[in-house]
Formats: sequence, structure tokens, C-alpha cells
Amino acid sequence: QSEERYALAVAGSNEGIFDWDLVSDRVYVSYRAQELFGLPRGELWRPRRDWRHILAFHPDDAPRLHDAIKAHIEGGASTYDVEFRIVMPGGGVRWFRQRGIALRDPSGKAYRMVGSIGDVTLRRQAEEELKAMERKLRQAQRLEAMGTLAGGIAHDFNNILGAILGYGEM
Repeated sequence: QSEERYALAVAGSNEGIFDWDLVSDRVYVSYRAQELFGLPRGELWRPRRDWRHILAFHPDDAPRLHDAIKAHIEGGASTYDVEFRIVMPGGGVRWFRQRGIALRDPSGKAYRMVGSIGDVTLRRQAEEELKAMERKLRQAQRLEAMGTLAGGIAHDFNNILGAILGYGEM
């Protein structure tokens, strides 16, 4: 029942899972995670270097991802939670969120890291669209303020010209 419950929970979350044996440096990447990465179903357990060659991490995100993993394994961060981009096999770029924890021996040394992988591309795109709309709104507000200012200056200038023209006619 416990295994069935676990399998149903993972299937319902629509996320993949990973399990990294730090001692042997082999990584388990679930079929769902492989699908999320745009890969055909393949071996579940592979050496970490093989996964690093298969997955094309975005060059801007690779150092940050490495630093987050290192910080967690060394005990500098209590949890591991990072978002990064993968260049998909077709050439597109997708965002992923990877969360996990390191299992430690009695001395505190990490020997295993497990967690989940989820596609957050739609959320990131929505956030980017919201930021773009906010920028456009701020630009429109600035233009409106400039228009109001220009209108006020024109009104004041018209009043001064009216006085000058009135004196000129007298």
C-alpha cells in the first residue's frame, strides 16, 4: 500500500524524481523526468557524467546550479531548491525546478541526494509577461505625466501670451 500510495502521489504531482548515489556517482532519473527533459525513455540509472552529457544545461544557469548543489551537499544549505533552464533536443529552452535533500551519515557527510524535478516553463513565461506588462504600464504612466506637465506648461504659457497680447492691443 505504501509503494502504491507513493507511485500515485508521484504520478499525480506530474513531476519526475531523481536519486543520486554520491558514493558511486550514479543517478536515477525517473521516466517522467526523462519525458520532461524531452528525452526518450532510457536507462534509469546512469553515471552522473552520462546525464551531464545528455542534458544541455543553459550556460548561464550551469554555474548557479553547480553552486547550489555543492552548498547543499557540503551542509551550507539545509535544502536544495533551484530553477534552471535546459536546452531541449529540438532547440527550445524550458525552465525546471529541482528540489531535494541530502541524506547524511552520522558524521554529517552526505551519501545520497533525492528529490523532484518539475517543469515550470509556463509559470516563468507568465512572470515574464507580467513584468513586461508592468514595464509598459510604468512607461504609459510616465508618458501621461509628461503630457499633463506639457499641458500645464502650455496653459501657463497661453495665459502669459494672453496678457502680452492684451497689453499689446491696448
